[in-house]
Amino acid sequence: MDPFDQTSVPLRLPPGQKRPLDKTIIAACSLLSGAMLALAMPNLAGGEGLMPMLKAGLLAAGATIVSYGVNRLAVERGAPLAVVGYKSAAVLSVVGILAVGGGLFGATYPGLVFRDVEQLRLEAHGRDLATYAAAHAEGAAGAARIAPAMAAIRDDLEAKFTCEVSASCVSGKAKGGHGSVARALDDKRGRAAAILTQIEQGERGRAAALRTTNTLQASYDRAASSDDLAAKEKRRVLQGLDLELKQAVAVLDEAVPVALLTAYGEELKAGGEHPALAAILRGHGASLDRVIAGLPEKATAAPAFPRPTGVSDTFGFIGHFLPIAAIAAVTELVFPISLWLYTYLILLWIVVRDQPRQPRAPSPEEVALHSVLPTLGSIARKRPAPFIEAPVATAPGEDDDAPEPEPAPRGYGRRTRTPNGHAGIGKA
Repeated sequence: MDPFDQTSVPLRLPPGQKRPLDKTIIAACSLLSGAMLALAMPNLAGGEGLMPMLKAGLLAAGATIVSYGVNRLAVERGAPLAVVGYKSAAVLSVVGILAVGGGLFGATYPGLVFRDVEQLRLEAHGRDLATYAAAHAEGAAGAARIAPAMAAIRDDLEAKFTCEVSASCVSGKAKGGHGSVARALDDKRGRAAAILTQIEQGERGRAAALRTTNTLQASYDRAASSDDLAAKEKRRVLQGLDLELKQAVAVLDEAVPVALLTAYGEELKAGGEHPALAAILRGHGASLDRVIAGLPEKATAAPAFPRPTGVSDTFGFIGHFLPIAAIAAVTELVFPISLWLYTYLILLWIVVRDQPRQPRAPSPEEVALHSVLPTLGSIARKRPAPFIEAPVATAPGEDDDAPEPEPAPRGYGRRTRTPNGHAGIGKA
């Protein structure tokens, strides 16, 4: 045979057999799920270098093989067995598809959004810190209302003390001097001056703490939105800023010595031995109580710094990443179970079409009842079969195109007796 003779051999190889559509789709879907898992696993495994990448590759390869095997067995083996009546095959197929798909979705979706969820949680903590600092700053601003009230009390007590020493204005004695009323006024004015000094120092510290708080809050926001820091480094920096900001807020809380003011107000309301002195002190105590009551209520506790993000935390943000979750769920859960249902329904339709379901055999009770009472529903009344008139056959030699004979005209007839004994109608 001449190898260069091309007349007896085909010029091209014959085309191969087409691959079934379901096998192609199952393979493509499994490969796509494995690829998504390979992208997601490094975020879940953590670490840097070759080992995390190797773990991610092995897990993705194993998941791809398992997904392809389970889905293909469910479609090619489970669906036909379920159609012929094996319910356990249907249950096993559906449970296998849901288990594999649910496992893939539970790893793929968290891994794809893991870093974004971490970023969102850190930014949300920054907003909580800003709200916390603003609430405490509002409470510390009460020092601006406390200081004038304490200054008025101090000045009044100072004037009363001076007048009492020189002319006994409070006690009513003509000689004046340092009596018991003067000594009580001296004690109260000294306490008022000391508290006022502490409030003024707290006001200066409050202004510095506010500037520090604003600076730290801005630093936190910049670090939280920065892309230059690695995940661990960013968390370390933000945790340090969080601690410093809470310390600055604690300085704000010390700007107004509420406990000291409350104790001094109770002391003033206790009055003194002399009626005039007692009236003066009770009036100052009542005014101080009104000022303290106007201070803002104690702010809430500081928010805790968020712990490292876990897989369960990502599902709390599923609404934020709904498109990603939907695509992962469709690829790994919805489509495989839909393919199995389509295959099952198609095979079921073929079986019903080619071999209709036979009626069930009657129960022993029905058989016994029919044997005793055969006329109750077991014997149906027979209906006469409809009469179908056969067409008139044409002889071989007759002309098929010949006109049909005219029907005989109607007339009166007479009854005749036919050979079978029945009465018939004869021609008149």
